Amino acid sequence: MFKDSIATELLDFLTVTKGGVIEELTSRELSQKENTEKKLIESAAARFYHALMDVVGSELEGFCIFAVLGRYVDNGIKGAEVTKTVVDHVFSHRYPLLDYVPSRVASKAFDEIENLIRFAKSHTHVLKMGIRGFIEAELDPYDSEPLKTWRVEHLLEVGFQNMSSGQLAILAQLSLISDAIKTFSERDVKKVLLLVDEGDAFLHLEWQRMYIGHLNRMLARLKREHAMESIQLILATHSPLLATDVPKEFICRMEGKGDEIAPSAFAAPLHELLSQSFGAKTVGDFASKKINEVVINSKQGRVSAIDEFVISSIDNPIIKAEVLRRVRGEGGY
Repeated sequence: MFKDSIATELLDFLTVTKGGVIEELTSRELSQKENTEKKLIESAAARFYHALMDVVGSELEGFCIFAVLGRYVDNGIKGAEVTKTVVDHVFSHRYPLLDYVPSRVASKAFDEIENLIRFAKSHTHVLKMGIRGFIEAELDPYDSEPLKTWRVEHLLEVGFQNMSSGQLAILAQLSLISDAIKTFSERDVKKVLLLVDEGDAFLHLEWQRMYIGHLNRMLARLKREHAMESIQLILATHSPLLATDVPKEFICRMEGKGDEIAPSAFAAPLHELLSQSFGAKTVGDFASKKINEVVINSKQGRVSAIDEFVISSIDNPIIKAEVLRRVRGEGGY
């Protein structure tokens, strides 16, 4: 039968003889022999692929079959036996397995194929066929149950895509914290004091804004999972965005020890945080100097075209109105 010739060629490829007598061939003969073998393998693989896809009728099922068989072949786990068993049943229209009990290893392969198909069908995925074919499925990073439910952890490579260096750094940071708390729990430590220094460094402003929320949710989950009595966090930062997520009673300014006036914090406007909690001005130094130069020039009665451009560029309406008032009052216009 057609399937037998395909299976034979494929099995010959999978069970290439190792050792034995090696003929002494010239370089040209060796090259010709390798080219012939390569063409035979490519031809058998192409025929096998198209014949298999005609039978299963679904790219997803075809991919899952190849993915599982490839794992057995690559790992040397009775690859030839498993491949022949699966191929015979697929081409005999007895797939999935119904009334035949194969070897334990081959039976496991059938289960893995079925599990992978069901997992993929239960998740939004992207499938690409070909020599470097792959399947991508989106998972909730906080939920590993789908992988365990379908028993496909060993078949899939879990990774993260389209992430910036800052996001990857945060991922690594949170993973280290999670692993550390798990280790303490295994040592029967029930109270943890966690110190994080500049954990938000190099993050985009929007990710800084979400940092406390993500960290709080993760620590709460770890506290529940590991039955911890308490997890206390001390966090050092220069970011005013992080301070907007923390009540002022829990903020300590390192240079402000002894101050009677508490800094602004929880849900406070950024300009208040910058001036009160962080001791910084709310306008850049370059912009401040340029605006002061405009005021000085207006006092001397020599407002230039550059000064006019600076005034027109001011986007804070209160500052702009005050500068215009002073300039006009000095007779600069």
